[in-house]
Amino acid sequence: MFDFGMQELNSLAGKGAFLSVGKKPNVMTIGWGMIGKMWNMPVVIVPVRNTRYSYKLMMDNDTFCVSVPRDGEYGRELTFCGTKSGRDVDKVQALGLPVEECEEADTKYVKDCTVYECRKICSIELGEDNVGKYITDSFYSAGDFHTLFVGKIVNKK
Repeated sequence: MFDFGMQELNSLAGKGAFLSVGKKPNVMTIGWGMIGKMWNMPVVIVPVRNTRYSYKLMMDNDTFCVSVPRDGEYGRELTFCGTKSGRDVDKVQALGLPVEECEEADTKYVKDCTVYECRKICSIELGEDNVGKYITDSFYSAGDFHTLFVGKIVNKK
C-alpha cells in the first residue's frame, strides 16, 4: 500500500505540481489537487479547467501522471507550464524539462519529483448545478469550470 505523507499533500496543494498526459506529453501546472483514499484504493484527484488544452487529453487518455517537485525545485518550470498552453508550445522541449517514461502510465514523468502514475477511473464535471454560489462567484465568474479527474495510483516513486 502507498504511504501518504503530509509533506506530499502540502507540496501538491501549496507549491504546485506537474500533470502530464499523452504519449508525447503535455505538461501543465496544477495548483490544486488531492491525494488520498477513495473506494478502498489510493487516488489522486486533479482539477483541469474545461478550456485547457490538457482537458481534451485527459478525456482522451486512460492514464496520467502527477510529478510533485521537492521544496524549492522547478519553480521557473512550474511558472512556465502554468502560463503557456500546449496548444502553442511543446513545454518539455522549450524548457529542456527532464522527463522519463512512466512504468504504468502511457506518458512521461518529470524527473527528481515524487511521482504518482494513475489510471483514470472517473471524471466529475463541475458546474452551476453542483457548485455553490459562493464558489461559483469566487472562482468561476467567467464560467470556466473545472472537471475533477480521479485516478487510481498504480505506481508511486
